[in-house]
Amino acid sequence: MPSPAPRPVSLRSVLTAPRFARRPDLVVAYLALSCAASGDAVDLAAARDLARHALGEAAWEGAVAALARDGVLFVEALEARLAGVASGAFEAAWEAFAGAAPGLRARTVAAYRAEAVKALEAAGFAVAVDERVPAGAEASVPVHALAEAGGERLALVCCKPGAVEAWARRLRAASVARAYLLVHPDGRLVDARAVKVSERRERFDPAAVDLPGNVPREAWARWVRFRRERGKPLTREGVKQQLKVLAEAGPAAVEVIERSINCGWQGLFPLRRPSAEPAPRGADAPPPPFRPGDLVEVRLQDGRVKVVTAEVVASAYVIDEHGDTHPLARVSPHQPLRRAS
Repeated sequence: MPSPAPRPVSLRSVLTAPRFARRPDLVVAYLALSCAASGDAVDLAAARDLARHALGEAAWEGAVAALARDGVLFVEALEARLAGVASGAFEAAWEAFAGAAPGLRARTVAAYRAEAVKALEAAGFAVAVDERVPAGAEASVPVHALAEAGGERLALVCCKPGAVEAWARRLRAASVARAYLLVHPDGRLVDARAVKVSERRERFDPAAVDLPGNVPREAWARWVRFRRERGKPLTREGVKQQLKVLAEAGPAAVEVIERSINCGWQGLFPLRRPSAEPAPRGADAPPPPFRPGDLVEVRLQDGRVKVVTAEVVASAYVIDEHGDTHPLARVSPHQPLRRAS
């Protein structure tokens, strides 16, 4: 089998060759063979010595076999010959797009995508537009162009600079040999594997936190569900503070939760009275002149009068919408000023 004419080999062409994707052993072996070549003939023993520090015996033999299988390394009349590595169809497509990119600077993302697909097809790729690539057993990743040539599949996504990290995170899970981001409008081509991706914060589930021993799981789940239905889901810091209130409430923890749910409060508040029934004001004492939901006036310690909503009305105290408790002696019905007719 005649070997092809040798071509000049550059480090870039070797590192970017699709057949070497995710195979650093092939890169090391090819470069060692290139350094040990005289013309197009290769001294295999010298090449092995050059690669000895990076590849063990088994790895070296596997890499040489892979290069021979891929049609890069030939042995003729016991003499090894090395074929040049072209930069690859994708690199040719990218160079074609880069030549057209200056004229696209004022165009849309869609125009970038269309020109990139056109360049891939001209380089010999079969291109599917707006595909979903498998990413695990039950997930997939949307890509703008899925290109295939010679058994190599690559994904291309065109995006704005602010979306590079998010897209890189998705593309790393895609089952393709190579994945690239075409950044609009500057025309940069970014390897998804080269993007620094921050760790995703673990999703917080307030219903699954560890509870104090005095807080039943069922009561806490009702509180979490109540907050979620009100459009006010619990945060990490909120849960920390509320569990502290419940731990200090002792056996009255369930009562604290039920009181907040019944009153429609967004927080949990300590009881300002013993968990037992409050002491009665006297059999002859008249009932409070207001009901839950009424506006009432509260005389504060400093003499000021504050208008609040009575959420809970008992025989000795009133609890307002903020969870504050006021002795009944300091509470009176609110008397709004009437406009003169």
